[in-house]
Amino acid sequence: MGLVEKLNSGRSSKEVYDLINLSLVSNRIQQSNNQRVISHLSHFLRNYDKGSEFGKNFEKNFGSIIPLLRSQKGKEVENATLRVFNSLKSVGYDMLIAEYDSEVVGHNAFQKRGKDMHVFSTVVNKQYQQNGLAYFIEKATILYAKSNGLSRIRIGAGGCPFIQHAYEKICKEIKDSSSEMYGVISEGDQWLRLSDSIQP
Repeated sequence: MGLVEKLNSGRSSKEVYDLINLSLVSNRIQQSNNQRVISHLSHFLRNYDKGSEFGKNFEKNFGSIIPLLRSQKGKEVENATLRVFNSLKSVGYDMLIAEYDSEVVGHNAFQKRGKDMHVFSTVVNKQYQQNGLAYFIEKATILYAKSNGLSRIRIGAGGCPFIQHAYEKICKEIKDSSSEMYGVISEGDQWLRLSDSIQP
């Protein structure tokens, strides 16, 4: 049974979390089997949204290295990617990456600013879209934010329809006392306030 079938088989959130390996890129790139993660990160950095706040800041701070990311091959691209990512990490950027078997299936890229987290890019590989994976990645990101002492998280502010749908689903779920999202408070404008009732 493939991932799509497993996602559509009515599994609980916990079963999906057990099925998909979710980890921070900053941790994953330290591991020996990190090539697919670095490749995914490199692709993300080469294809950033030029009109976004991240894109504008990225061009301003890394404009000189962007051609290297796009033109170099092999080890040069890997080194340029890691150099850029380490600089981004120093100002609060990171990415929660979802892997299944030997494949990266999606991510949530974010920036921490004080006690707030701004999610600015959610990607699910095309073959896994419309199967609820974005929703599970968003929930995992909220649980990560809570377990790391953050107060608020903003998701779906870019207007992407499938992220907006995931956000709306989470807003319904926060009213259900049996849900792991119970106690999160919607503040409007895509902000969620995290509460002590969430269990990581």
